Amino acid sequence: MQSLTTQQKKRSDLTNPVFIATSFILLFILFIWTTRGLDFTDEMQYYGEIKGLLDSGKLFNTDLFIQQSVYILFYPAFYLYHSIFGYEGFVFFGRLLMSALSIFIYLYSYKKLVELQSSNIVASLTALSLVFAIPYHGVFAPSYNTVSQALWIIFTLNFFDWKRSNLISLGIIPVITFFAHPTSAVTMSLLILGRLLAEREFKQIGRLFLVFLSSIFIALPIIFYFSTLQEYWTSITFSSGYGVGGTFFSTREQPVTLLIVYAMFLSGAFFWRLFARSNLLIITLSCLAIAIILISAGAVGAVSSLRVVCVLSFLNAIAYIWALANVPVDDNRSRQNIHWLVVMLLSFASTLGVTSGNGIGQATGAFMVALPLLLGIAVTYPLNNTYKSNSPFLKIACVGFVFALFLMHWMRYPYREDMWWRTTYPIQSVSEFKFIKTSLDRVRLIDRMQQILGSATQGKRTLIISEYPALYFALNTRPETCMLYMHSLTSDKSEKMLLQCLSKKSPEIIVDIWSDKDIASENSRIKNVMKKYYKHLGFSCIADSIQLNVSNTFYPKLFKFSVCKQEM
Repeated sequence: MQSLTTQQKKRSDLTNPVFIATSFILLFILFIWTTRGLDFTDEMQYYGEIKGLLDSGKLFNTDLFIQQSVYILFYPAFYLYHSIFGYEGFVFFGRLLMSALSIFIYLYSYKKLVELQSSNIVASLTALSLVFAIPYHGVFAPSYNTVSQALWIIFTLNFFDWKRSNLISLGIIPVITFFAHPTSAVTMSLLILGRLLAEREFKQIGRLFLVFLSSIFIALPIIFYFSTLQEYWTSITFSSGYGVGGTFFSTREQPVTLLIVYAMFLSGAFFWRLFARSNLLIITLSCLAIAIILISAGAVGAVSSLRVVCVLSFLNAIAYIWALANVPVDDNRSRQNIHWLVVMLLSFASTLGVTSGNGIGQATGAFMVALPLLLGIAVTYPLNNTYKSNSPFLKIACVGFVFALFLMHWMRYPYREDMWWRTTYPIQSVSEFKFIKTSLDRVRLIDRMQQILGSATQGKRTLIISEYPALYFALNTRPETCMLYMHSLTSDKSEKMLLQCLSKKSPEIIVDIWSDKDIASENSRIKNVMKKYYKHLGFSCIADSIQLNVSNTFYPKLFKFSVCKQEM
């Protein structure tokens, strides 16, 4: 992918057979993502937040986490749908929105890559791979993660194609990203500013700040329409109690891994000439093949783990060296663009790794964005070496291997759900889950919960103390909570904000649930805090349990629960 003038720009061909073929592959994958599988934890927290926004017209109605501000962007679409269909097929509609976003990213990436002189087949496969970077963590739902990933892809393509990118549109991207992922928005802004300073484009800095200010003046009224300054501050205080950077610095392994990643890319920047005479295409193909085998064998741990980051960052470093080696010797501008792309990648990865509760594993998202682009650059530039094995077929195979790698990563590591080909059972009893299929074990769990708890909770103002926000939907409750997904409580200030918020709630029923697979046990901090809360309100409880016969080792076999009502 070369830096070109406007006159040299190629037009994308939407009638190209390869593009049409990859488009059908994308549609099939989107069909699976939209109709199969159901995560009871994070995904249901997202939809609970959206439902709270629709019911009240305000943010932070049922949940205090600041990340839900991203739903301001989706509010018009969800509001229109809710006005017509209510909550029938609510989750399905959210996934349709995600499918539309994925198709837009696919088309935008393809068009941009063709303009950067990629062949139609390379552009098609690269754009298809980039779509997998949006729900890299396994949850195909509108959220701060997926929206920020989509915006990072757009930003990355424009940041690489620096000379032909419109500064106004480039400056607007961080402002939109601020709704989804504020730290990413700050990183994007600093990258633009840093590059303008480095390239002495001082006049453009004033224009950039004008774009930022204009966008902020437009965004502020929208932001404060959905919540007050005090409510935003409460949410920020509560969310910050979950330790921004806490996971990253919790063990020596996390920062050391990031330092090793930096060292790999730094070595590539200084010593790429040593590899210029090597057969980097065969080396890259071999490394990609090994990575596919490792992931297919389940040897990398989880969907976003330290081992996944190590594998993907190593592949990115190899692609970086190969791209530099293939740039013509006198094309310093193109080589500079590649360096800037890697600066952006490392900034992106560091932002995700340091600020996420998942630690450096979250940087998986950054490396899944950069790997297809770096390899696309490497196979597009004229080759400086003369190895016969550097054939067009092998170059295309290399790009295809990236798609295979991402496809295997998705298939091998479903997020808290069974494999997609085993999720074939429709959910008939929950209107919000209409048109979605899940595993037989999960359907049985919903049915049992409804049999035992449904009569006590249906239509009631309910607080559920559990790691399964899906139960708010399954039991047809009216959520009366300030924290839908009660996975943990990590600080005094988060506890204080939670209790202050709950003091304004008036639940009729409180259900305290835990399972043999829960992270939060009976002795966890959040369990103890919530038990004191409802005991203080004068709730008395009846304890019971549910024994399940499940085939998937991930699903809990035993649920214990207490149904609590206020004494008269």
